[in-house]
Amino acid sequence: MKKPITWRLLILVAGTLLGLLAGLGFSAPATAAAPSSFVTASFGAGLDLDITYNGTFVVKGRYYKAEKVYVKVVRINKNGRYNVVAHKHLQTRKGNFEWSGNKLQCGKTYQAHSYSYKDGWDSSRTLHVSC
Repeated sequence: MKKPITWRLLILVAGTLLGLLAGLGFSAPATAAAPSSFVTASFGAGLDLDITYNGTFVVKGRYYKAEKVYVKVVRINKNGRYNVVAHKHLQTRKGNFEWSGNKLQCGKTYQAHSYSYKDGWDSSRTLHVSC
């Protein structure tokens, strides 16, 4: 059997390592299975972004539970950050909505995001505008 001081040091070191991992945004594995958030995540399950050749966009949402949804279209930079180029609060009609605009530049990559209290965040696929 180990001495009590050895166990205390072992627990101290293990706690410090787990704390450092949590500070970096990682978490200790709880199971050997893949996390369920990665398995069940599906981008654009209820949100779709369509872009025409001249930069006109249409955002369509389907099967939302909420009556009011916040929608934004973002330009994704090369470093992975994004800038909001258009946003709007929309009323749903039987869970569906549609919004169009024409602010998108050629040669850029865009994605739509929506948020409602009942549905949470949703994202569309990323699309590149080529003119």
